Amino acid sequence: MNRFFSKYTINKNVIVFVILSFVSFIIFYIDSGSKYNLTAITQFFIVALLSLYGVFLSIDKWSFSLNKTYHIFTYFFLAVAPVIQFKNKVGFYEANSIEDNIYQKLGLILILIQILYLFIYHIVISYLKKVKWKKSNMKVIENNQLDYIIISSLSFLFFLILINYDVDIVFKRPPPNDWQKNNTNFGLFGYALLLIIRAIPIIVLLLYNYTYTNKRFNIILIFLAILTAFPLSLSRGTMVAFYLPLIITFVPLMKRHLVYSLSFFFGVFLIFPVLNFFRIRKNTIYLGESLFTSAHLDAFYNFAQLYTIGIITNGRQLLGSVFFFVQESMWPGRPVGTGRMMAQVKNYNYTNVSMPYWGEGYANFGLWGVIIFLILLVAFNAIYDYAFNNLKINIYYKIIFLFFLGFEFYLLRGDLYSSINKLSSFILGIILIQFAFFFLNKFRRRVM
Repeated sequence: MNRFFSKYTINKNVIVFVILSFVSFIIFYIDSGSKYNLTAITQFFIVALLSLYGVFLSIDKWSFSLNKTYHIFTYFFLAVAPVIQFKNKVGFYEANSIEDNIYQKLGLILILIQILYLFIYHIVISYLKKVKWKKSNMKVIENNQLDYIIISSLSFLFFLILINYDVDIVFKRPPPNDWQKNNTNFGLFGYALLLIIRAIPIIVLLLYNYTYTNKRFNIILIFLAILTAFPLSLSRGTMVAFYLPLIITFVPLMKRHLVYSLSFFFGVFLIFPVLNFFRIRKNTIYLGESLFTSAHLDAFYNFAQLYTIGIITNGRQLLGSVFFFVQESMWPGRPVGTGRMMAQVKNYNYTNVSMPYWGEGYANFGLWGVIIFLILLVAFNAIYDYAFNNLKINIYYKIIFLFFLGFEFYLLRGDLYSSINKLSSFILGIILIQFAFFFLNKFRRRVM
């Protein structure tokens, strides 16, 4: 009986893979644009097939994983979008479209990246399955349930103080660029605290649900989490990183086979552009081909522009990203984000642009940088996927994994500077929560 259902599951994967491959074939090869290059289109079609293989047919058989997130990103941003932009001669930010030979060179590089990723991921997972892991007797520390309410409530109150009790900011995303930096209480320090504080009620809610079977305070914690980090007030990358863990935790259907992957496909194609409508001064929805020819999917375009001008900084951009917290007054000439740097060199009319993960690798160490970044990413994904699904790991590591399911999409789109900033905020939120529990427990013992 088990064999039958195992085979049935595999057959479902094959069916979905074949259907999406056929849809991709139609998208790629129907001559609906203003130019056509069979070699370039075929290269990106291979990238798309390798991405679909990674999601549905690779060694990754879990319901949700970092591996699946990675391949869904590459399918949309590094396969479908480049081809549609190529056929329509798309250029963004008043810059020129990408030359055919650059498409072909990067298409070949992306094929090699996908093959290496699949190969290394398979090797690492196969090795981890053979390792005899010691059984862990890890105990979950149960804090007083009221402490969860206290921490979330204080976070919401401090959030209101930081935004100067501006109700619009609670429910709507403010204008981009420097608006929040200039309008947050306590200046740059308050601005740095803002994302940390907004993450805390989400983390507390996840901790509470992983710790207690009797969830009598769930409604209150959900209410505080939503108010502190209302979905429409967040950037789309942050919203996915914050809310995907909650959806997986509270919607049992998401743990069913294929649901996560197909939901993510649906989310990128429909929810991702629809959320743009709620951004202040945007109110535009791009669907269908218009989505792929819009700047929302400019990741490959920016990578191609970077590759064209051949910027290699020998690690300087990486230093700027790692030490993002150092102010420019203390570090004259501090590197800006790679997307912004490239946009300034290319004289874009808008400089707050993305730079995909592979572009970051190239900007730091050239093609060797791409390989180094690839090895780091695939090793991280494979080890964390396996540990979450097969080993007893610390509850905080579980929550970070769930956060990474959405955050990896943001990391891959880039740039690295803002990605490390957001990741650090989430980690600091976890550290602050641990300190809060420690002090509340200590205070309670003194009172008693």
